[in-house]
Amino acid sequence: MTGPALGYYWGDDEYGLEAAAVALGRRTAGHGAELPVAWRTTGAGTRAAEIAERVATGTLFGGGTLAVVEDPGPLVRTKADRESLLAAMASVAPGNALAFLGPVDGTARRPK
Repeated sequence: MTGPALGYYWGDDEYGLEAAAVALGRRTAGHGAELPVAWRTTGAGTRAAEIAERVATGTLFGGGTLAVVEDPGPLVRTKADRESLLAAMASVAPGNALAFLGPVDGTARRPK
């Protein structure tokens, strides 16, 4: 896999979203390698700096980290937040992966 291992998956099938995130981790690990350890959080429960802390350091031993962020919307509310998240996404080290899971529920509408 070239470049950072990133994925954004959305929909109302939670099983399918989870399977897509796990598949990203498998592709990151490569054939026969140890799978990355999943770290789960929500967009409201974390900050971009914490995500970067988890995925920016390459692994010496083991399978790396698969960071799974559910409902990442709160991480991009302001321009500064968006820029921090983009920096975190660019910092994903080889052997690590970052997956965003965004459910589509039909109620997420912008205020007028």
